[in-house]
Amino acid sequence: NHLCTRTGDVESNDLHGLICVSLYTIFWSISFQSDYYVILKNNNEFIRFVVEMSKTESNDDHIIAMRRAAKGILLNLDLVEIDLQPIDKTETDYDNVQVMISYAHKDTKLCQKLVSQLQNRIRGDIWVDFIKLKPPYDDDWEDIARAITQCDGVLMLVTGNY
Repeated sequence: NHLCTRTGDVESNDLHGLICVSLYTIFWSISFQSDYYVILKNNNEFIRFVVEMSKTESNDDHIIAMRRAAKGILLNLDLVEIDLQPIDKTETDYDNVQVMISYAHKDTKLCQKLVSQLQNRIRGDIWVDFIKLKPPYDDDWEDIARAITQCDGVLMLVTGNY
């Protein structure tokens, strides 16, 4: 990880940055597996590196991707505290539905078309990162988690890119 935290040495077009992004992404994928939960969570040095990367500020694409993966790892290992309390609703107002849309950023244009069509057909609030957040959208785990718990439904736009 020492090689992956030297932010000044990682440029968007170098192999070193791509390798570091790949490693963080692999560990993010592993962190979804319950068999590795305790192993990863109890590895203090690993957690220290991941926490450090999750706080690294940079506009470099590789660093942004590593930071996103690091935050995902911390979320999967229950090391990020997020208020996930749903809003109590006594009645469901079907004329004012709240929908959160999850999609792969490679499908942004498709999602924008979908949102446009939905806005013309339903009354309510559509929560999607390009409307509710400021770029880069990858670092807003708390806002995304809150949107999921507070909406009436989550629409997942699942393509090969998801």
